Amino acid sequence: MSEKKSKPEHIITFGRTFQVAWSDDGSIVAYTICHISADVLQIWADAALETLKCWPPGRPYLALYDLSDNQAFLNNTLLTPEGLFSLGIAVDGETRARAVIAQRQNFTARIAVLVSPNEVDIVMQALKVLDAQKISGTINYKVFSERNAALAWLCEMA
Repeated sequence: MSEKKSKPEHIITFGRTFQVAWSDDGSIVAYTICHISADVLQIWADAALETLKCWPPGRPYLALYDLSDNQAFLNNTLLTPEGLFSLGIAVDGETRARAVIAQRQNFTARIAVLVSPNEVDIVMQALKVLDAQKISGTINYKVFSERNAALAWLCEMA
């Protein structure tokens, strides 16, 4: 992976709690959450939906959910495993995201979930349970504790 791909090219910041950044010529979007609250989850869901609506048809949706700076996110009941492993983050957001992707042929996505090394095992267990329940194989999730590894996995499809 080149250095270019690891540096964001465009960033939108929502205070100190949330950031959206695009890299690799806009083919990868990263959502960085520094503090989780109901308001931040709604901002994240809205930002993800808007990004999804504007995503070029025919190009895989590649996203990084960066929760590595938020040590307490798993203890916060606001972010459920279903939300963490969804395009829409929140229940209403997921419904809206599914409506957007239903209009696209051959939609594919990769979501890299970046967490602190202490939380990898817990998050991977949640993903295994949810993977067993999933019907569609067009959206793939993978958990990482290192940002460069997460970006490299996303770049495989870029």
